[in-house]
Amino acid sequence: MSKPPVFFSLSDLFEFTCRRNPDALAYALVRDSLELESQLTYRQLERQVRSLAYRLAHEVKPGTRALLLYPPGLDVACAFWACVYAGLIPVPAPAPDPIRMKHSVPRLRNIIDDAQASLILTNSSIMALSSECSLPQNVGPITWMATDHLVADATDSISIDMPRLDSSALAYLQYTSGSTASPRGVVISHGNVLAHCKALTLAGQVEDSSRSLCWLPYFHDYGLLHGIIAPFYAGIPAYLMSPITFLRRPLRWLDAVDRFAITHSGGPNFSYDACLRAARQQPDWQADLSSWKVASCGAEPIHPDTVRRFIETFGPRGFKPASFSPAYGLAEATLLVTMKPVPVEPTFLTVDAEALADSIVKESVPSNRGTRTLVGCGEPLEETCVKIVNPTTLLECPSGVVGEVWLSGTGIASGYWKKQDETETTFKATLPESGEKLYLRTGDLGFLHRGELFLTGRLKDLIIVRGRNYYPHDLEWTAQQAHTGLRRGCGAAFSIESETGERVVLVHEIEKQVSDSDLTNMVNCIRRVLADEYELEIHTV
Repeated sequence: MSKPPVFFSLSDLFEFTCRRNPDALAYALVRDSLELESQLTYRQLERQVRSLAYRLAHEVKPGTRALLLYPPGLDVACAFWACVYAGLIPVPAPAPDPIRMKHSVPRLRNIIDDAQASLILTNSSIMALSSECSLPQNVGPITWMATDHLVADATDSISIDMPRLDSSALAYLQYTSGSTASPRGVVISHGNVLAHCKALTLAGQVEDSSRSLCWLPYFHDYGLLHGIIAPFYAGIPAYLMSPITFLRRPLRWLDAVDRFAITHSGGPNFSYDACLRAARQQPDWQADLSSWKVASCGAEPIHPDTVRRFIETFGPRGFKPASFSPAYGLAEATLLVTMKPVPVEPTFLTVDAEALADSIVKESVPSNRGTRTLVGCGEPLEETCVKIVNPTTLLECPSGVVGEVWLSGTGIASGYWKKQDETETTFKATLPESGEKLYLRTGDLGFLHRGELFLTGRLKDLIIVRGRNYYPHDLEWTAQQAHTGLRRGCGAAFSIESETGERVVLVHEIEKQVSDSDLTNMVNCIRRVLADEYELEIHTV
């Protein structure tokens, strides 16, 4: 693809991209039926964005944090770019769920309070819910604005006195999931996201003829970057699909890849696993997946069995083994850190499980007993440095030893919003041999092998029993294979303190209610498989 000029801000990017090829497709929303519900060319997008930005610039000051609360669709893309264009700070957040108000509203309130948001952009239906869920509405410093009823100005001559931003300016706040703590806003600068998009474009070999498809939610870093920002940077069509469409019918994702000749699309490990389960239930399902060049996989542990079975199952439908692209990333690094080079097939590395429990990487062969196979997450993106560091001594680990993954580079955020102590701890680590260079401590454990990153688990999740290390996601994955009555992806392994030290507990959902004898059999199957695989006694199931 043609090389883009150097940009200093996302607003520079927006102006350039919209005027480079104004009549080309920018965004399209795919219905459940695979029809296009709505679509925008760059010219139409620019008109809508400039009109909304003009309105915003007259309502609030530059630097205002604006919460984005939308259903899946093109409205959120327009709102994001309008905020950028008017110098506001967009804060993508999950819209309140009318069915799960008790769970979704407290998190939303936390984000509003933490971001000190004074503007909420949304549509009319969600705005009507605001009183129902006790969210602030036009009181105090917070203003609500429904953008779906705003009419774009008919002229192209709207003039906005935009703030001219440099690369260090705050572009948006990306809130982490908050599954184990209050949500934290990652401070993403214009320079972070532009450097990241450049690296993604190079690593994914994006061309002028490429096409992107994303069903992941816009408030997740994966969905925001892959769905809205990165395709726009590359100047390629971005097809958006509701996460609900995927969850109801996983193969709709692959149908859309076929229908729109998609080259770049991806999701977490569970999404590929869901497609495999759906394909088993629909043996006559057909599609042509030969256009799919990069099927990225990240955001959660990647299982070798899922990768191999997906390639084997969908190979006859045109899916190429080299298209499966394992990756590793986190919101604190804008999105991706490493990615498998294109077009190279995924790497599998079999290691001795007993040695790995002692943080030693000892290669083995799959036929040997007591082994564990890991999937390579690829090589570092351009301008990204990965170090493996002993989390106790804070010294770099020698080759062949598992340690904490530390990062530096142009895509690494500067810290957490208004959380100085956590920023110091997480984003400002140093190594003795690196001088003043700062590193991000990811909390993830792994090692480098022939230049490729392999992950083994999370530092905070690590279970230590009698001096041996066990990774919860390994135990959970092995346990769910023990019996067909166990619901896949719905288990949790953790430790409790006892008089004799740490003991392991495993909680797992079942597919349906069963008799006491069947339940006992399931429990015994779990205990047996974990004892055989890890020589580990489970305290409670």
